[in-house]
Amino acid sequence: MLYAMVFFLQQRATVLAQLARLSGLPPETQRKLADSIISVSRATIKGTLVIGIIQGALGGIAFAFVGVEAAAFWGVVMAVASVIPAIGPAIVWIPCAIYLAFTGEIASGIGLAVWGVFVVGLADNLLRPALVGRDAQMSDLMVLVSTFGGLAMFGAAGLVIGPVIAGIFITILGVFDETLEGFSAN
Repeated sequence: MLYAMVFFLQQRATVLAQLARLSGLPPETQRKLADSIISVSRATIKGTLVIGIIQGALGGIAFAFVGVEAAAFWGVVMAVASVIPAIGPAIVWIPCAIYLAFTGEIASGIGLAVWGVFVVGLADNLLRPALVGRDAQMSDLMVLVSTFGGLAMFGAAGLVIGPVIAGIFITILGVFDETLEGFSAN
């Protein structure tokens, strides 16, 4: 990582600027694409962090409610684990619910499992499209589909790459739409 950072910091122009220059597209289109990539990347990363904090807090509250020791610590672990695609915070609350059930706290284990599935788990599915879509100026459906598609194609990196590709696609469609309007006006 340090070696790569030294290499990239020595470059006079960013990789994004170099790709835009070599694309052969008009400068206005290059700027729109670059703005779209930066906007969607920031929105996706910010959304992931906010959702992680929310899921960690919800998990910490549940752990404290059912009497788990160090509930705040496990909430922080859930927040960090929320970045892991598909598994996320479940990697923390499922073993805890099973442990509670095996130690005789069956109601607490079931309650934690229900909370984990219906509150913590759904928080990601409900909040990600709203948080990322609003900042990236994409519809909720486009964010959801591009996130799942990105995960399927690229793994964990697809959380960012999928919405970025969708943002580029939408920007290119907008540019073509403007271009076609210009031709039809002539």
